[in-house]
Amino acid sequence: MITVDARPCVQYLLDDHQLAWPCAMQVEFGLPDLESRTQIFQIHTRTMNVERNIRFELLARLCPNSTGADIRSVCTEAGMFAIRNRCTLVKCTDVCTKCVCLQGICL
Repeated sequence: MITVDARPCVQYLLDDHQLAWPCAMQVEFGLPDLESRTQIFQIHTRTMNVERNIRFELLARLCPNSTGADIRSVCTEAGMFAIRNRCTLVKCTDVCTKCVCLQGICL
């Protein structure tokens, strides 16, 4: 059975009801730059209780080859670190520690 999608590609329905795309497109995204990483840090810490004086640009500089998912995990781990220490605020040192661990130099 052949079905036609809205795209110019044709999809083939296999026996086990999986679709095979003979002309599947692959989209690649590059790593975010400094400004983008800064904004990603701000987005992922927006719902967290953080110190007022956190320098997001410094954090972005500490994670030079990080994707948005890596930065999100850094923010989540920093929040968990603060919870384990029974703190009400996530401190800049918590996030910095996790950024350094992301680079493979765990303290």
